[in-house]
Amino acid sequence: MYKATVTRIDALAPQIRRIQIQPQEHVSTQFAPGAHLDMRLANGLIRSYSLVPCTQANQFEIAVLREVTSRGGSEYLHTSLAIGEEIEISAPKTTFRVITAPMHVFFAAGIGVTPLISLADRVWADGQPLAFHYSVRARSEAAYLDVLAQKPWASTLRLYDGSCGERLQFDSVLDQMPLKTAYFACGPAGYLDMLESRLIDRGLQGRLSVERFRQKDLETSGDCFVVECAQSGVSVEVSEGETILSALERVGIDVPYACEEGICGTCITPVCAGEIDHRDSFLTPDEKASQSLIAVCCSRASSSRLVLDL
Repeated sequence: MYKATVTRIDALAPQIRRIQIQPQEHVSTQFAPGAHLDMRLANGLIRSYSLVPCTQANQFEIAVLREVTSRGGSEYLHTSLAIGEEIEISAPKTTFRVITAPMHVFFAAGIGVTPLISLADRVWADGQPLAFHYSVRARSEAAYLDVLAQKPWASTLRLYDGSCGERLQFDSVLDQMPLKTAYFACGPAGYLDMLESRLIDRGLQGRLSVERFRQKDLETSGDCFVVECAQSGVSVEVSEGETILSALERVGIDVPYACEEGICGTCITPVCAGEIDHRDSFLTPDEKASQSLIAVCCSRASSSRLVLDL
C-alpha cells in the first residue's frame, strides 16, 4: 500500500461523492481501462473503488455512492473523510479485459458507470464500434452526465431514466448484436444477474466481462475439507460456515484481501492440487475451468483436500 492525500471532495449527485486522491509516493496514476484501487481508510477498513479518468494531473478520481446498507466504507467516505486526510492506496488493478470484437456493448446501472467510462474511451480510441446503455433511478441521481456528454462517443449513449418509466430491455438490445459482440457491465447484483441470465440463455456468457460492487450473500455452506499449504507445510481444516481465508488466518497464514466477497481479486491464490468449488465473480470461466486459481475469501473445495501454493 502507498500513502496518498485526499485533495478534493464534492457532490456529483445527492448520494454520490467525487473524491480525488494524490499519491505521496511514486505510484503511476496511469491505469488500465476499467481499473480500480484498494483504499485503506483511517478507520482501518479496506475497500475497492473504480477509477474514473481524472482532469487533474497525477491524481486518481473515484465516485462513491452512499450505501444504505454500508458496512462502513461508503458511510465513512461520505460522513468522515476530509480534504487533506492521509489514506493508503494500492496500485491500480483491473478485472476487465478489452478484446477486439465487431461490437462492444456497455451496460451500466447507477454508480456502475464509473469503471466503464475508461473502457469505452479505450474502445473508441482503438477505432472499434460501441454502444453505451446507462440506467438510473432518476436523472438527478446520475453521475458524470456532463462528462459523458463531452465524450467523442456520446452519440452512442442511451440514458434510461427510471423516474420517467424508461427501462432497459436486455433482450431487445442483445437480439440486435453480432454473434461475437463483447459485453461489459457493472451495477447492482439484480441488474447483473438479469443480464447474465439473458446471455446464458444465448450461450454467450463467455462474452461478458463484469465487475460487481457487491456479491450475493456469501455462501459458506458445504462439507468440511482440509487445506494444505505447500510452501509452509501448514494444514488446517475448513469447517462449514467458515471461509478458507479465515481458516488460514487462524493458523497464522496471511493472504492479502480486500472485499471478502469474491469481487476484487486481491486474494486470488494458486492451487497445486484438489477440486475447487468456485463462488467468486472475479475469475473468468476459463480460469475457473483450469482449477489452478481460487478466491480464498469465498470459494471452497469440492474435494476433501485442497493444496495451495502458500
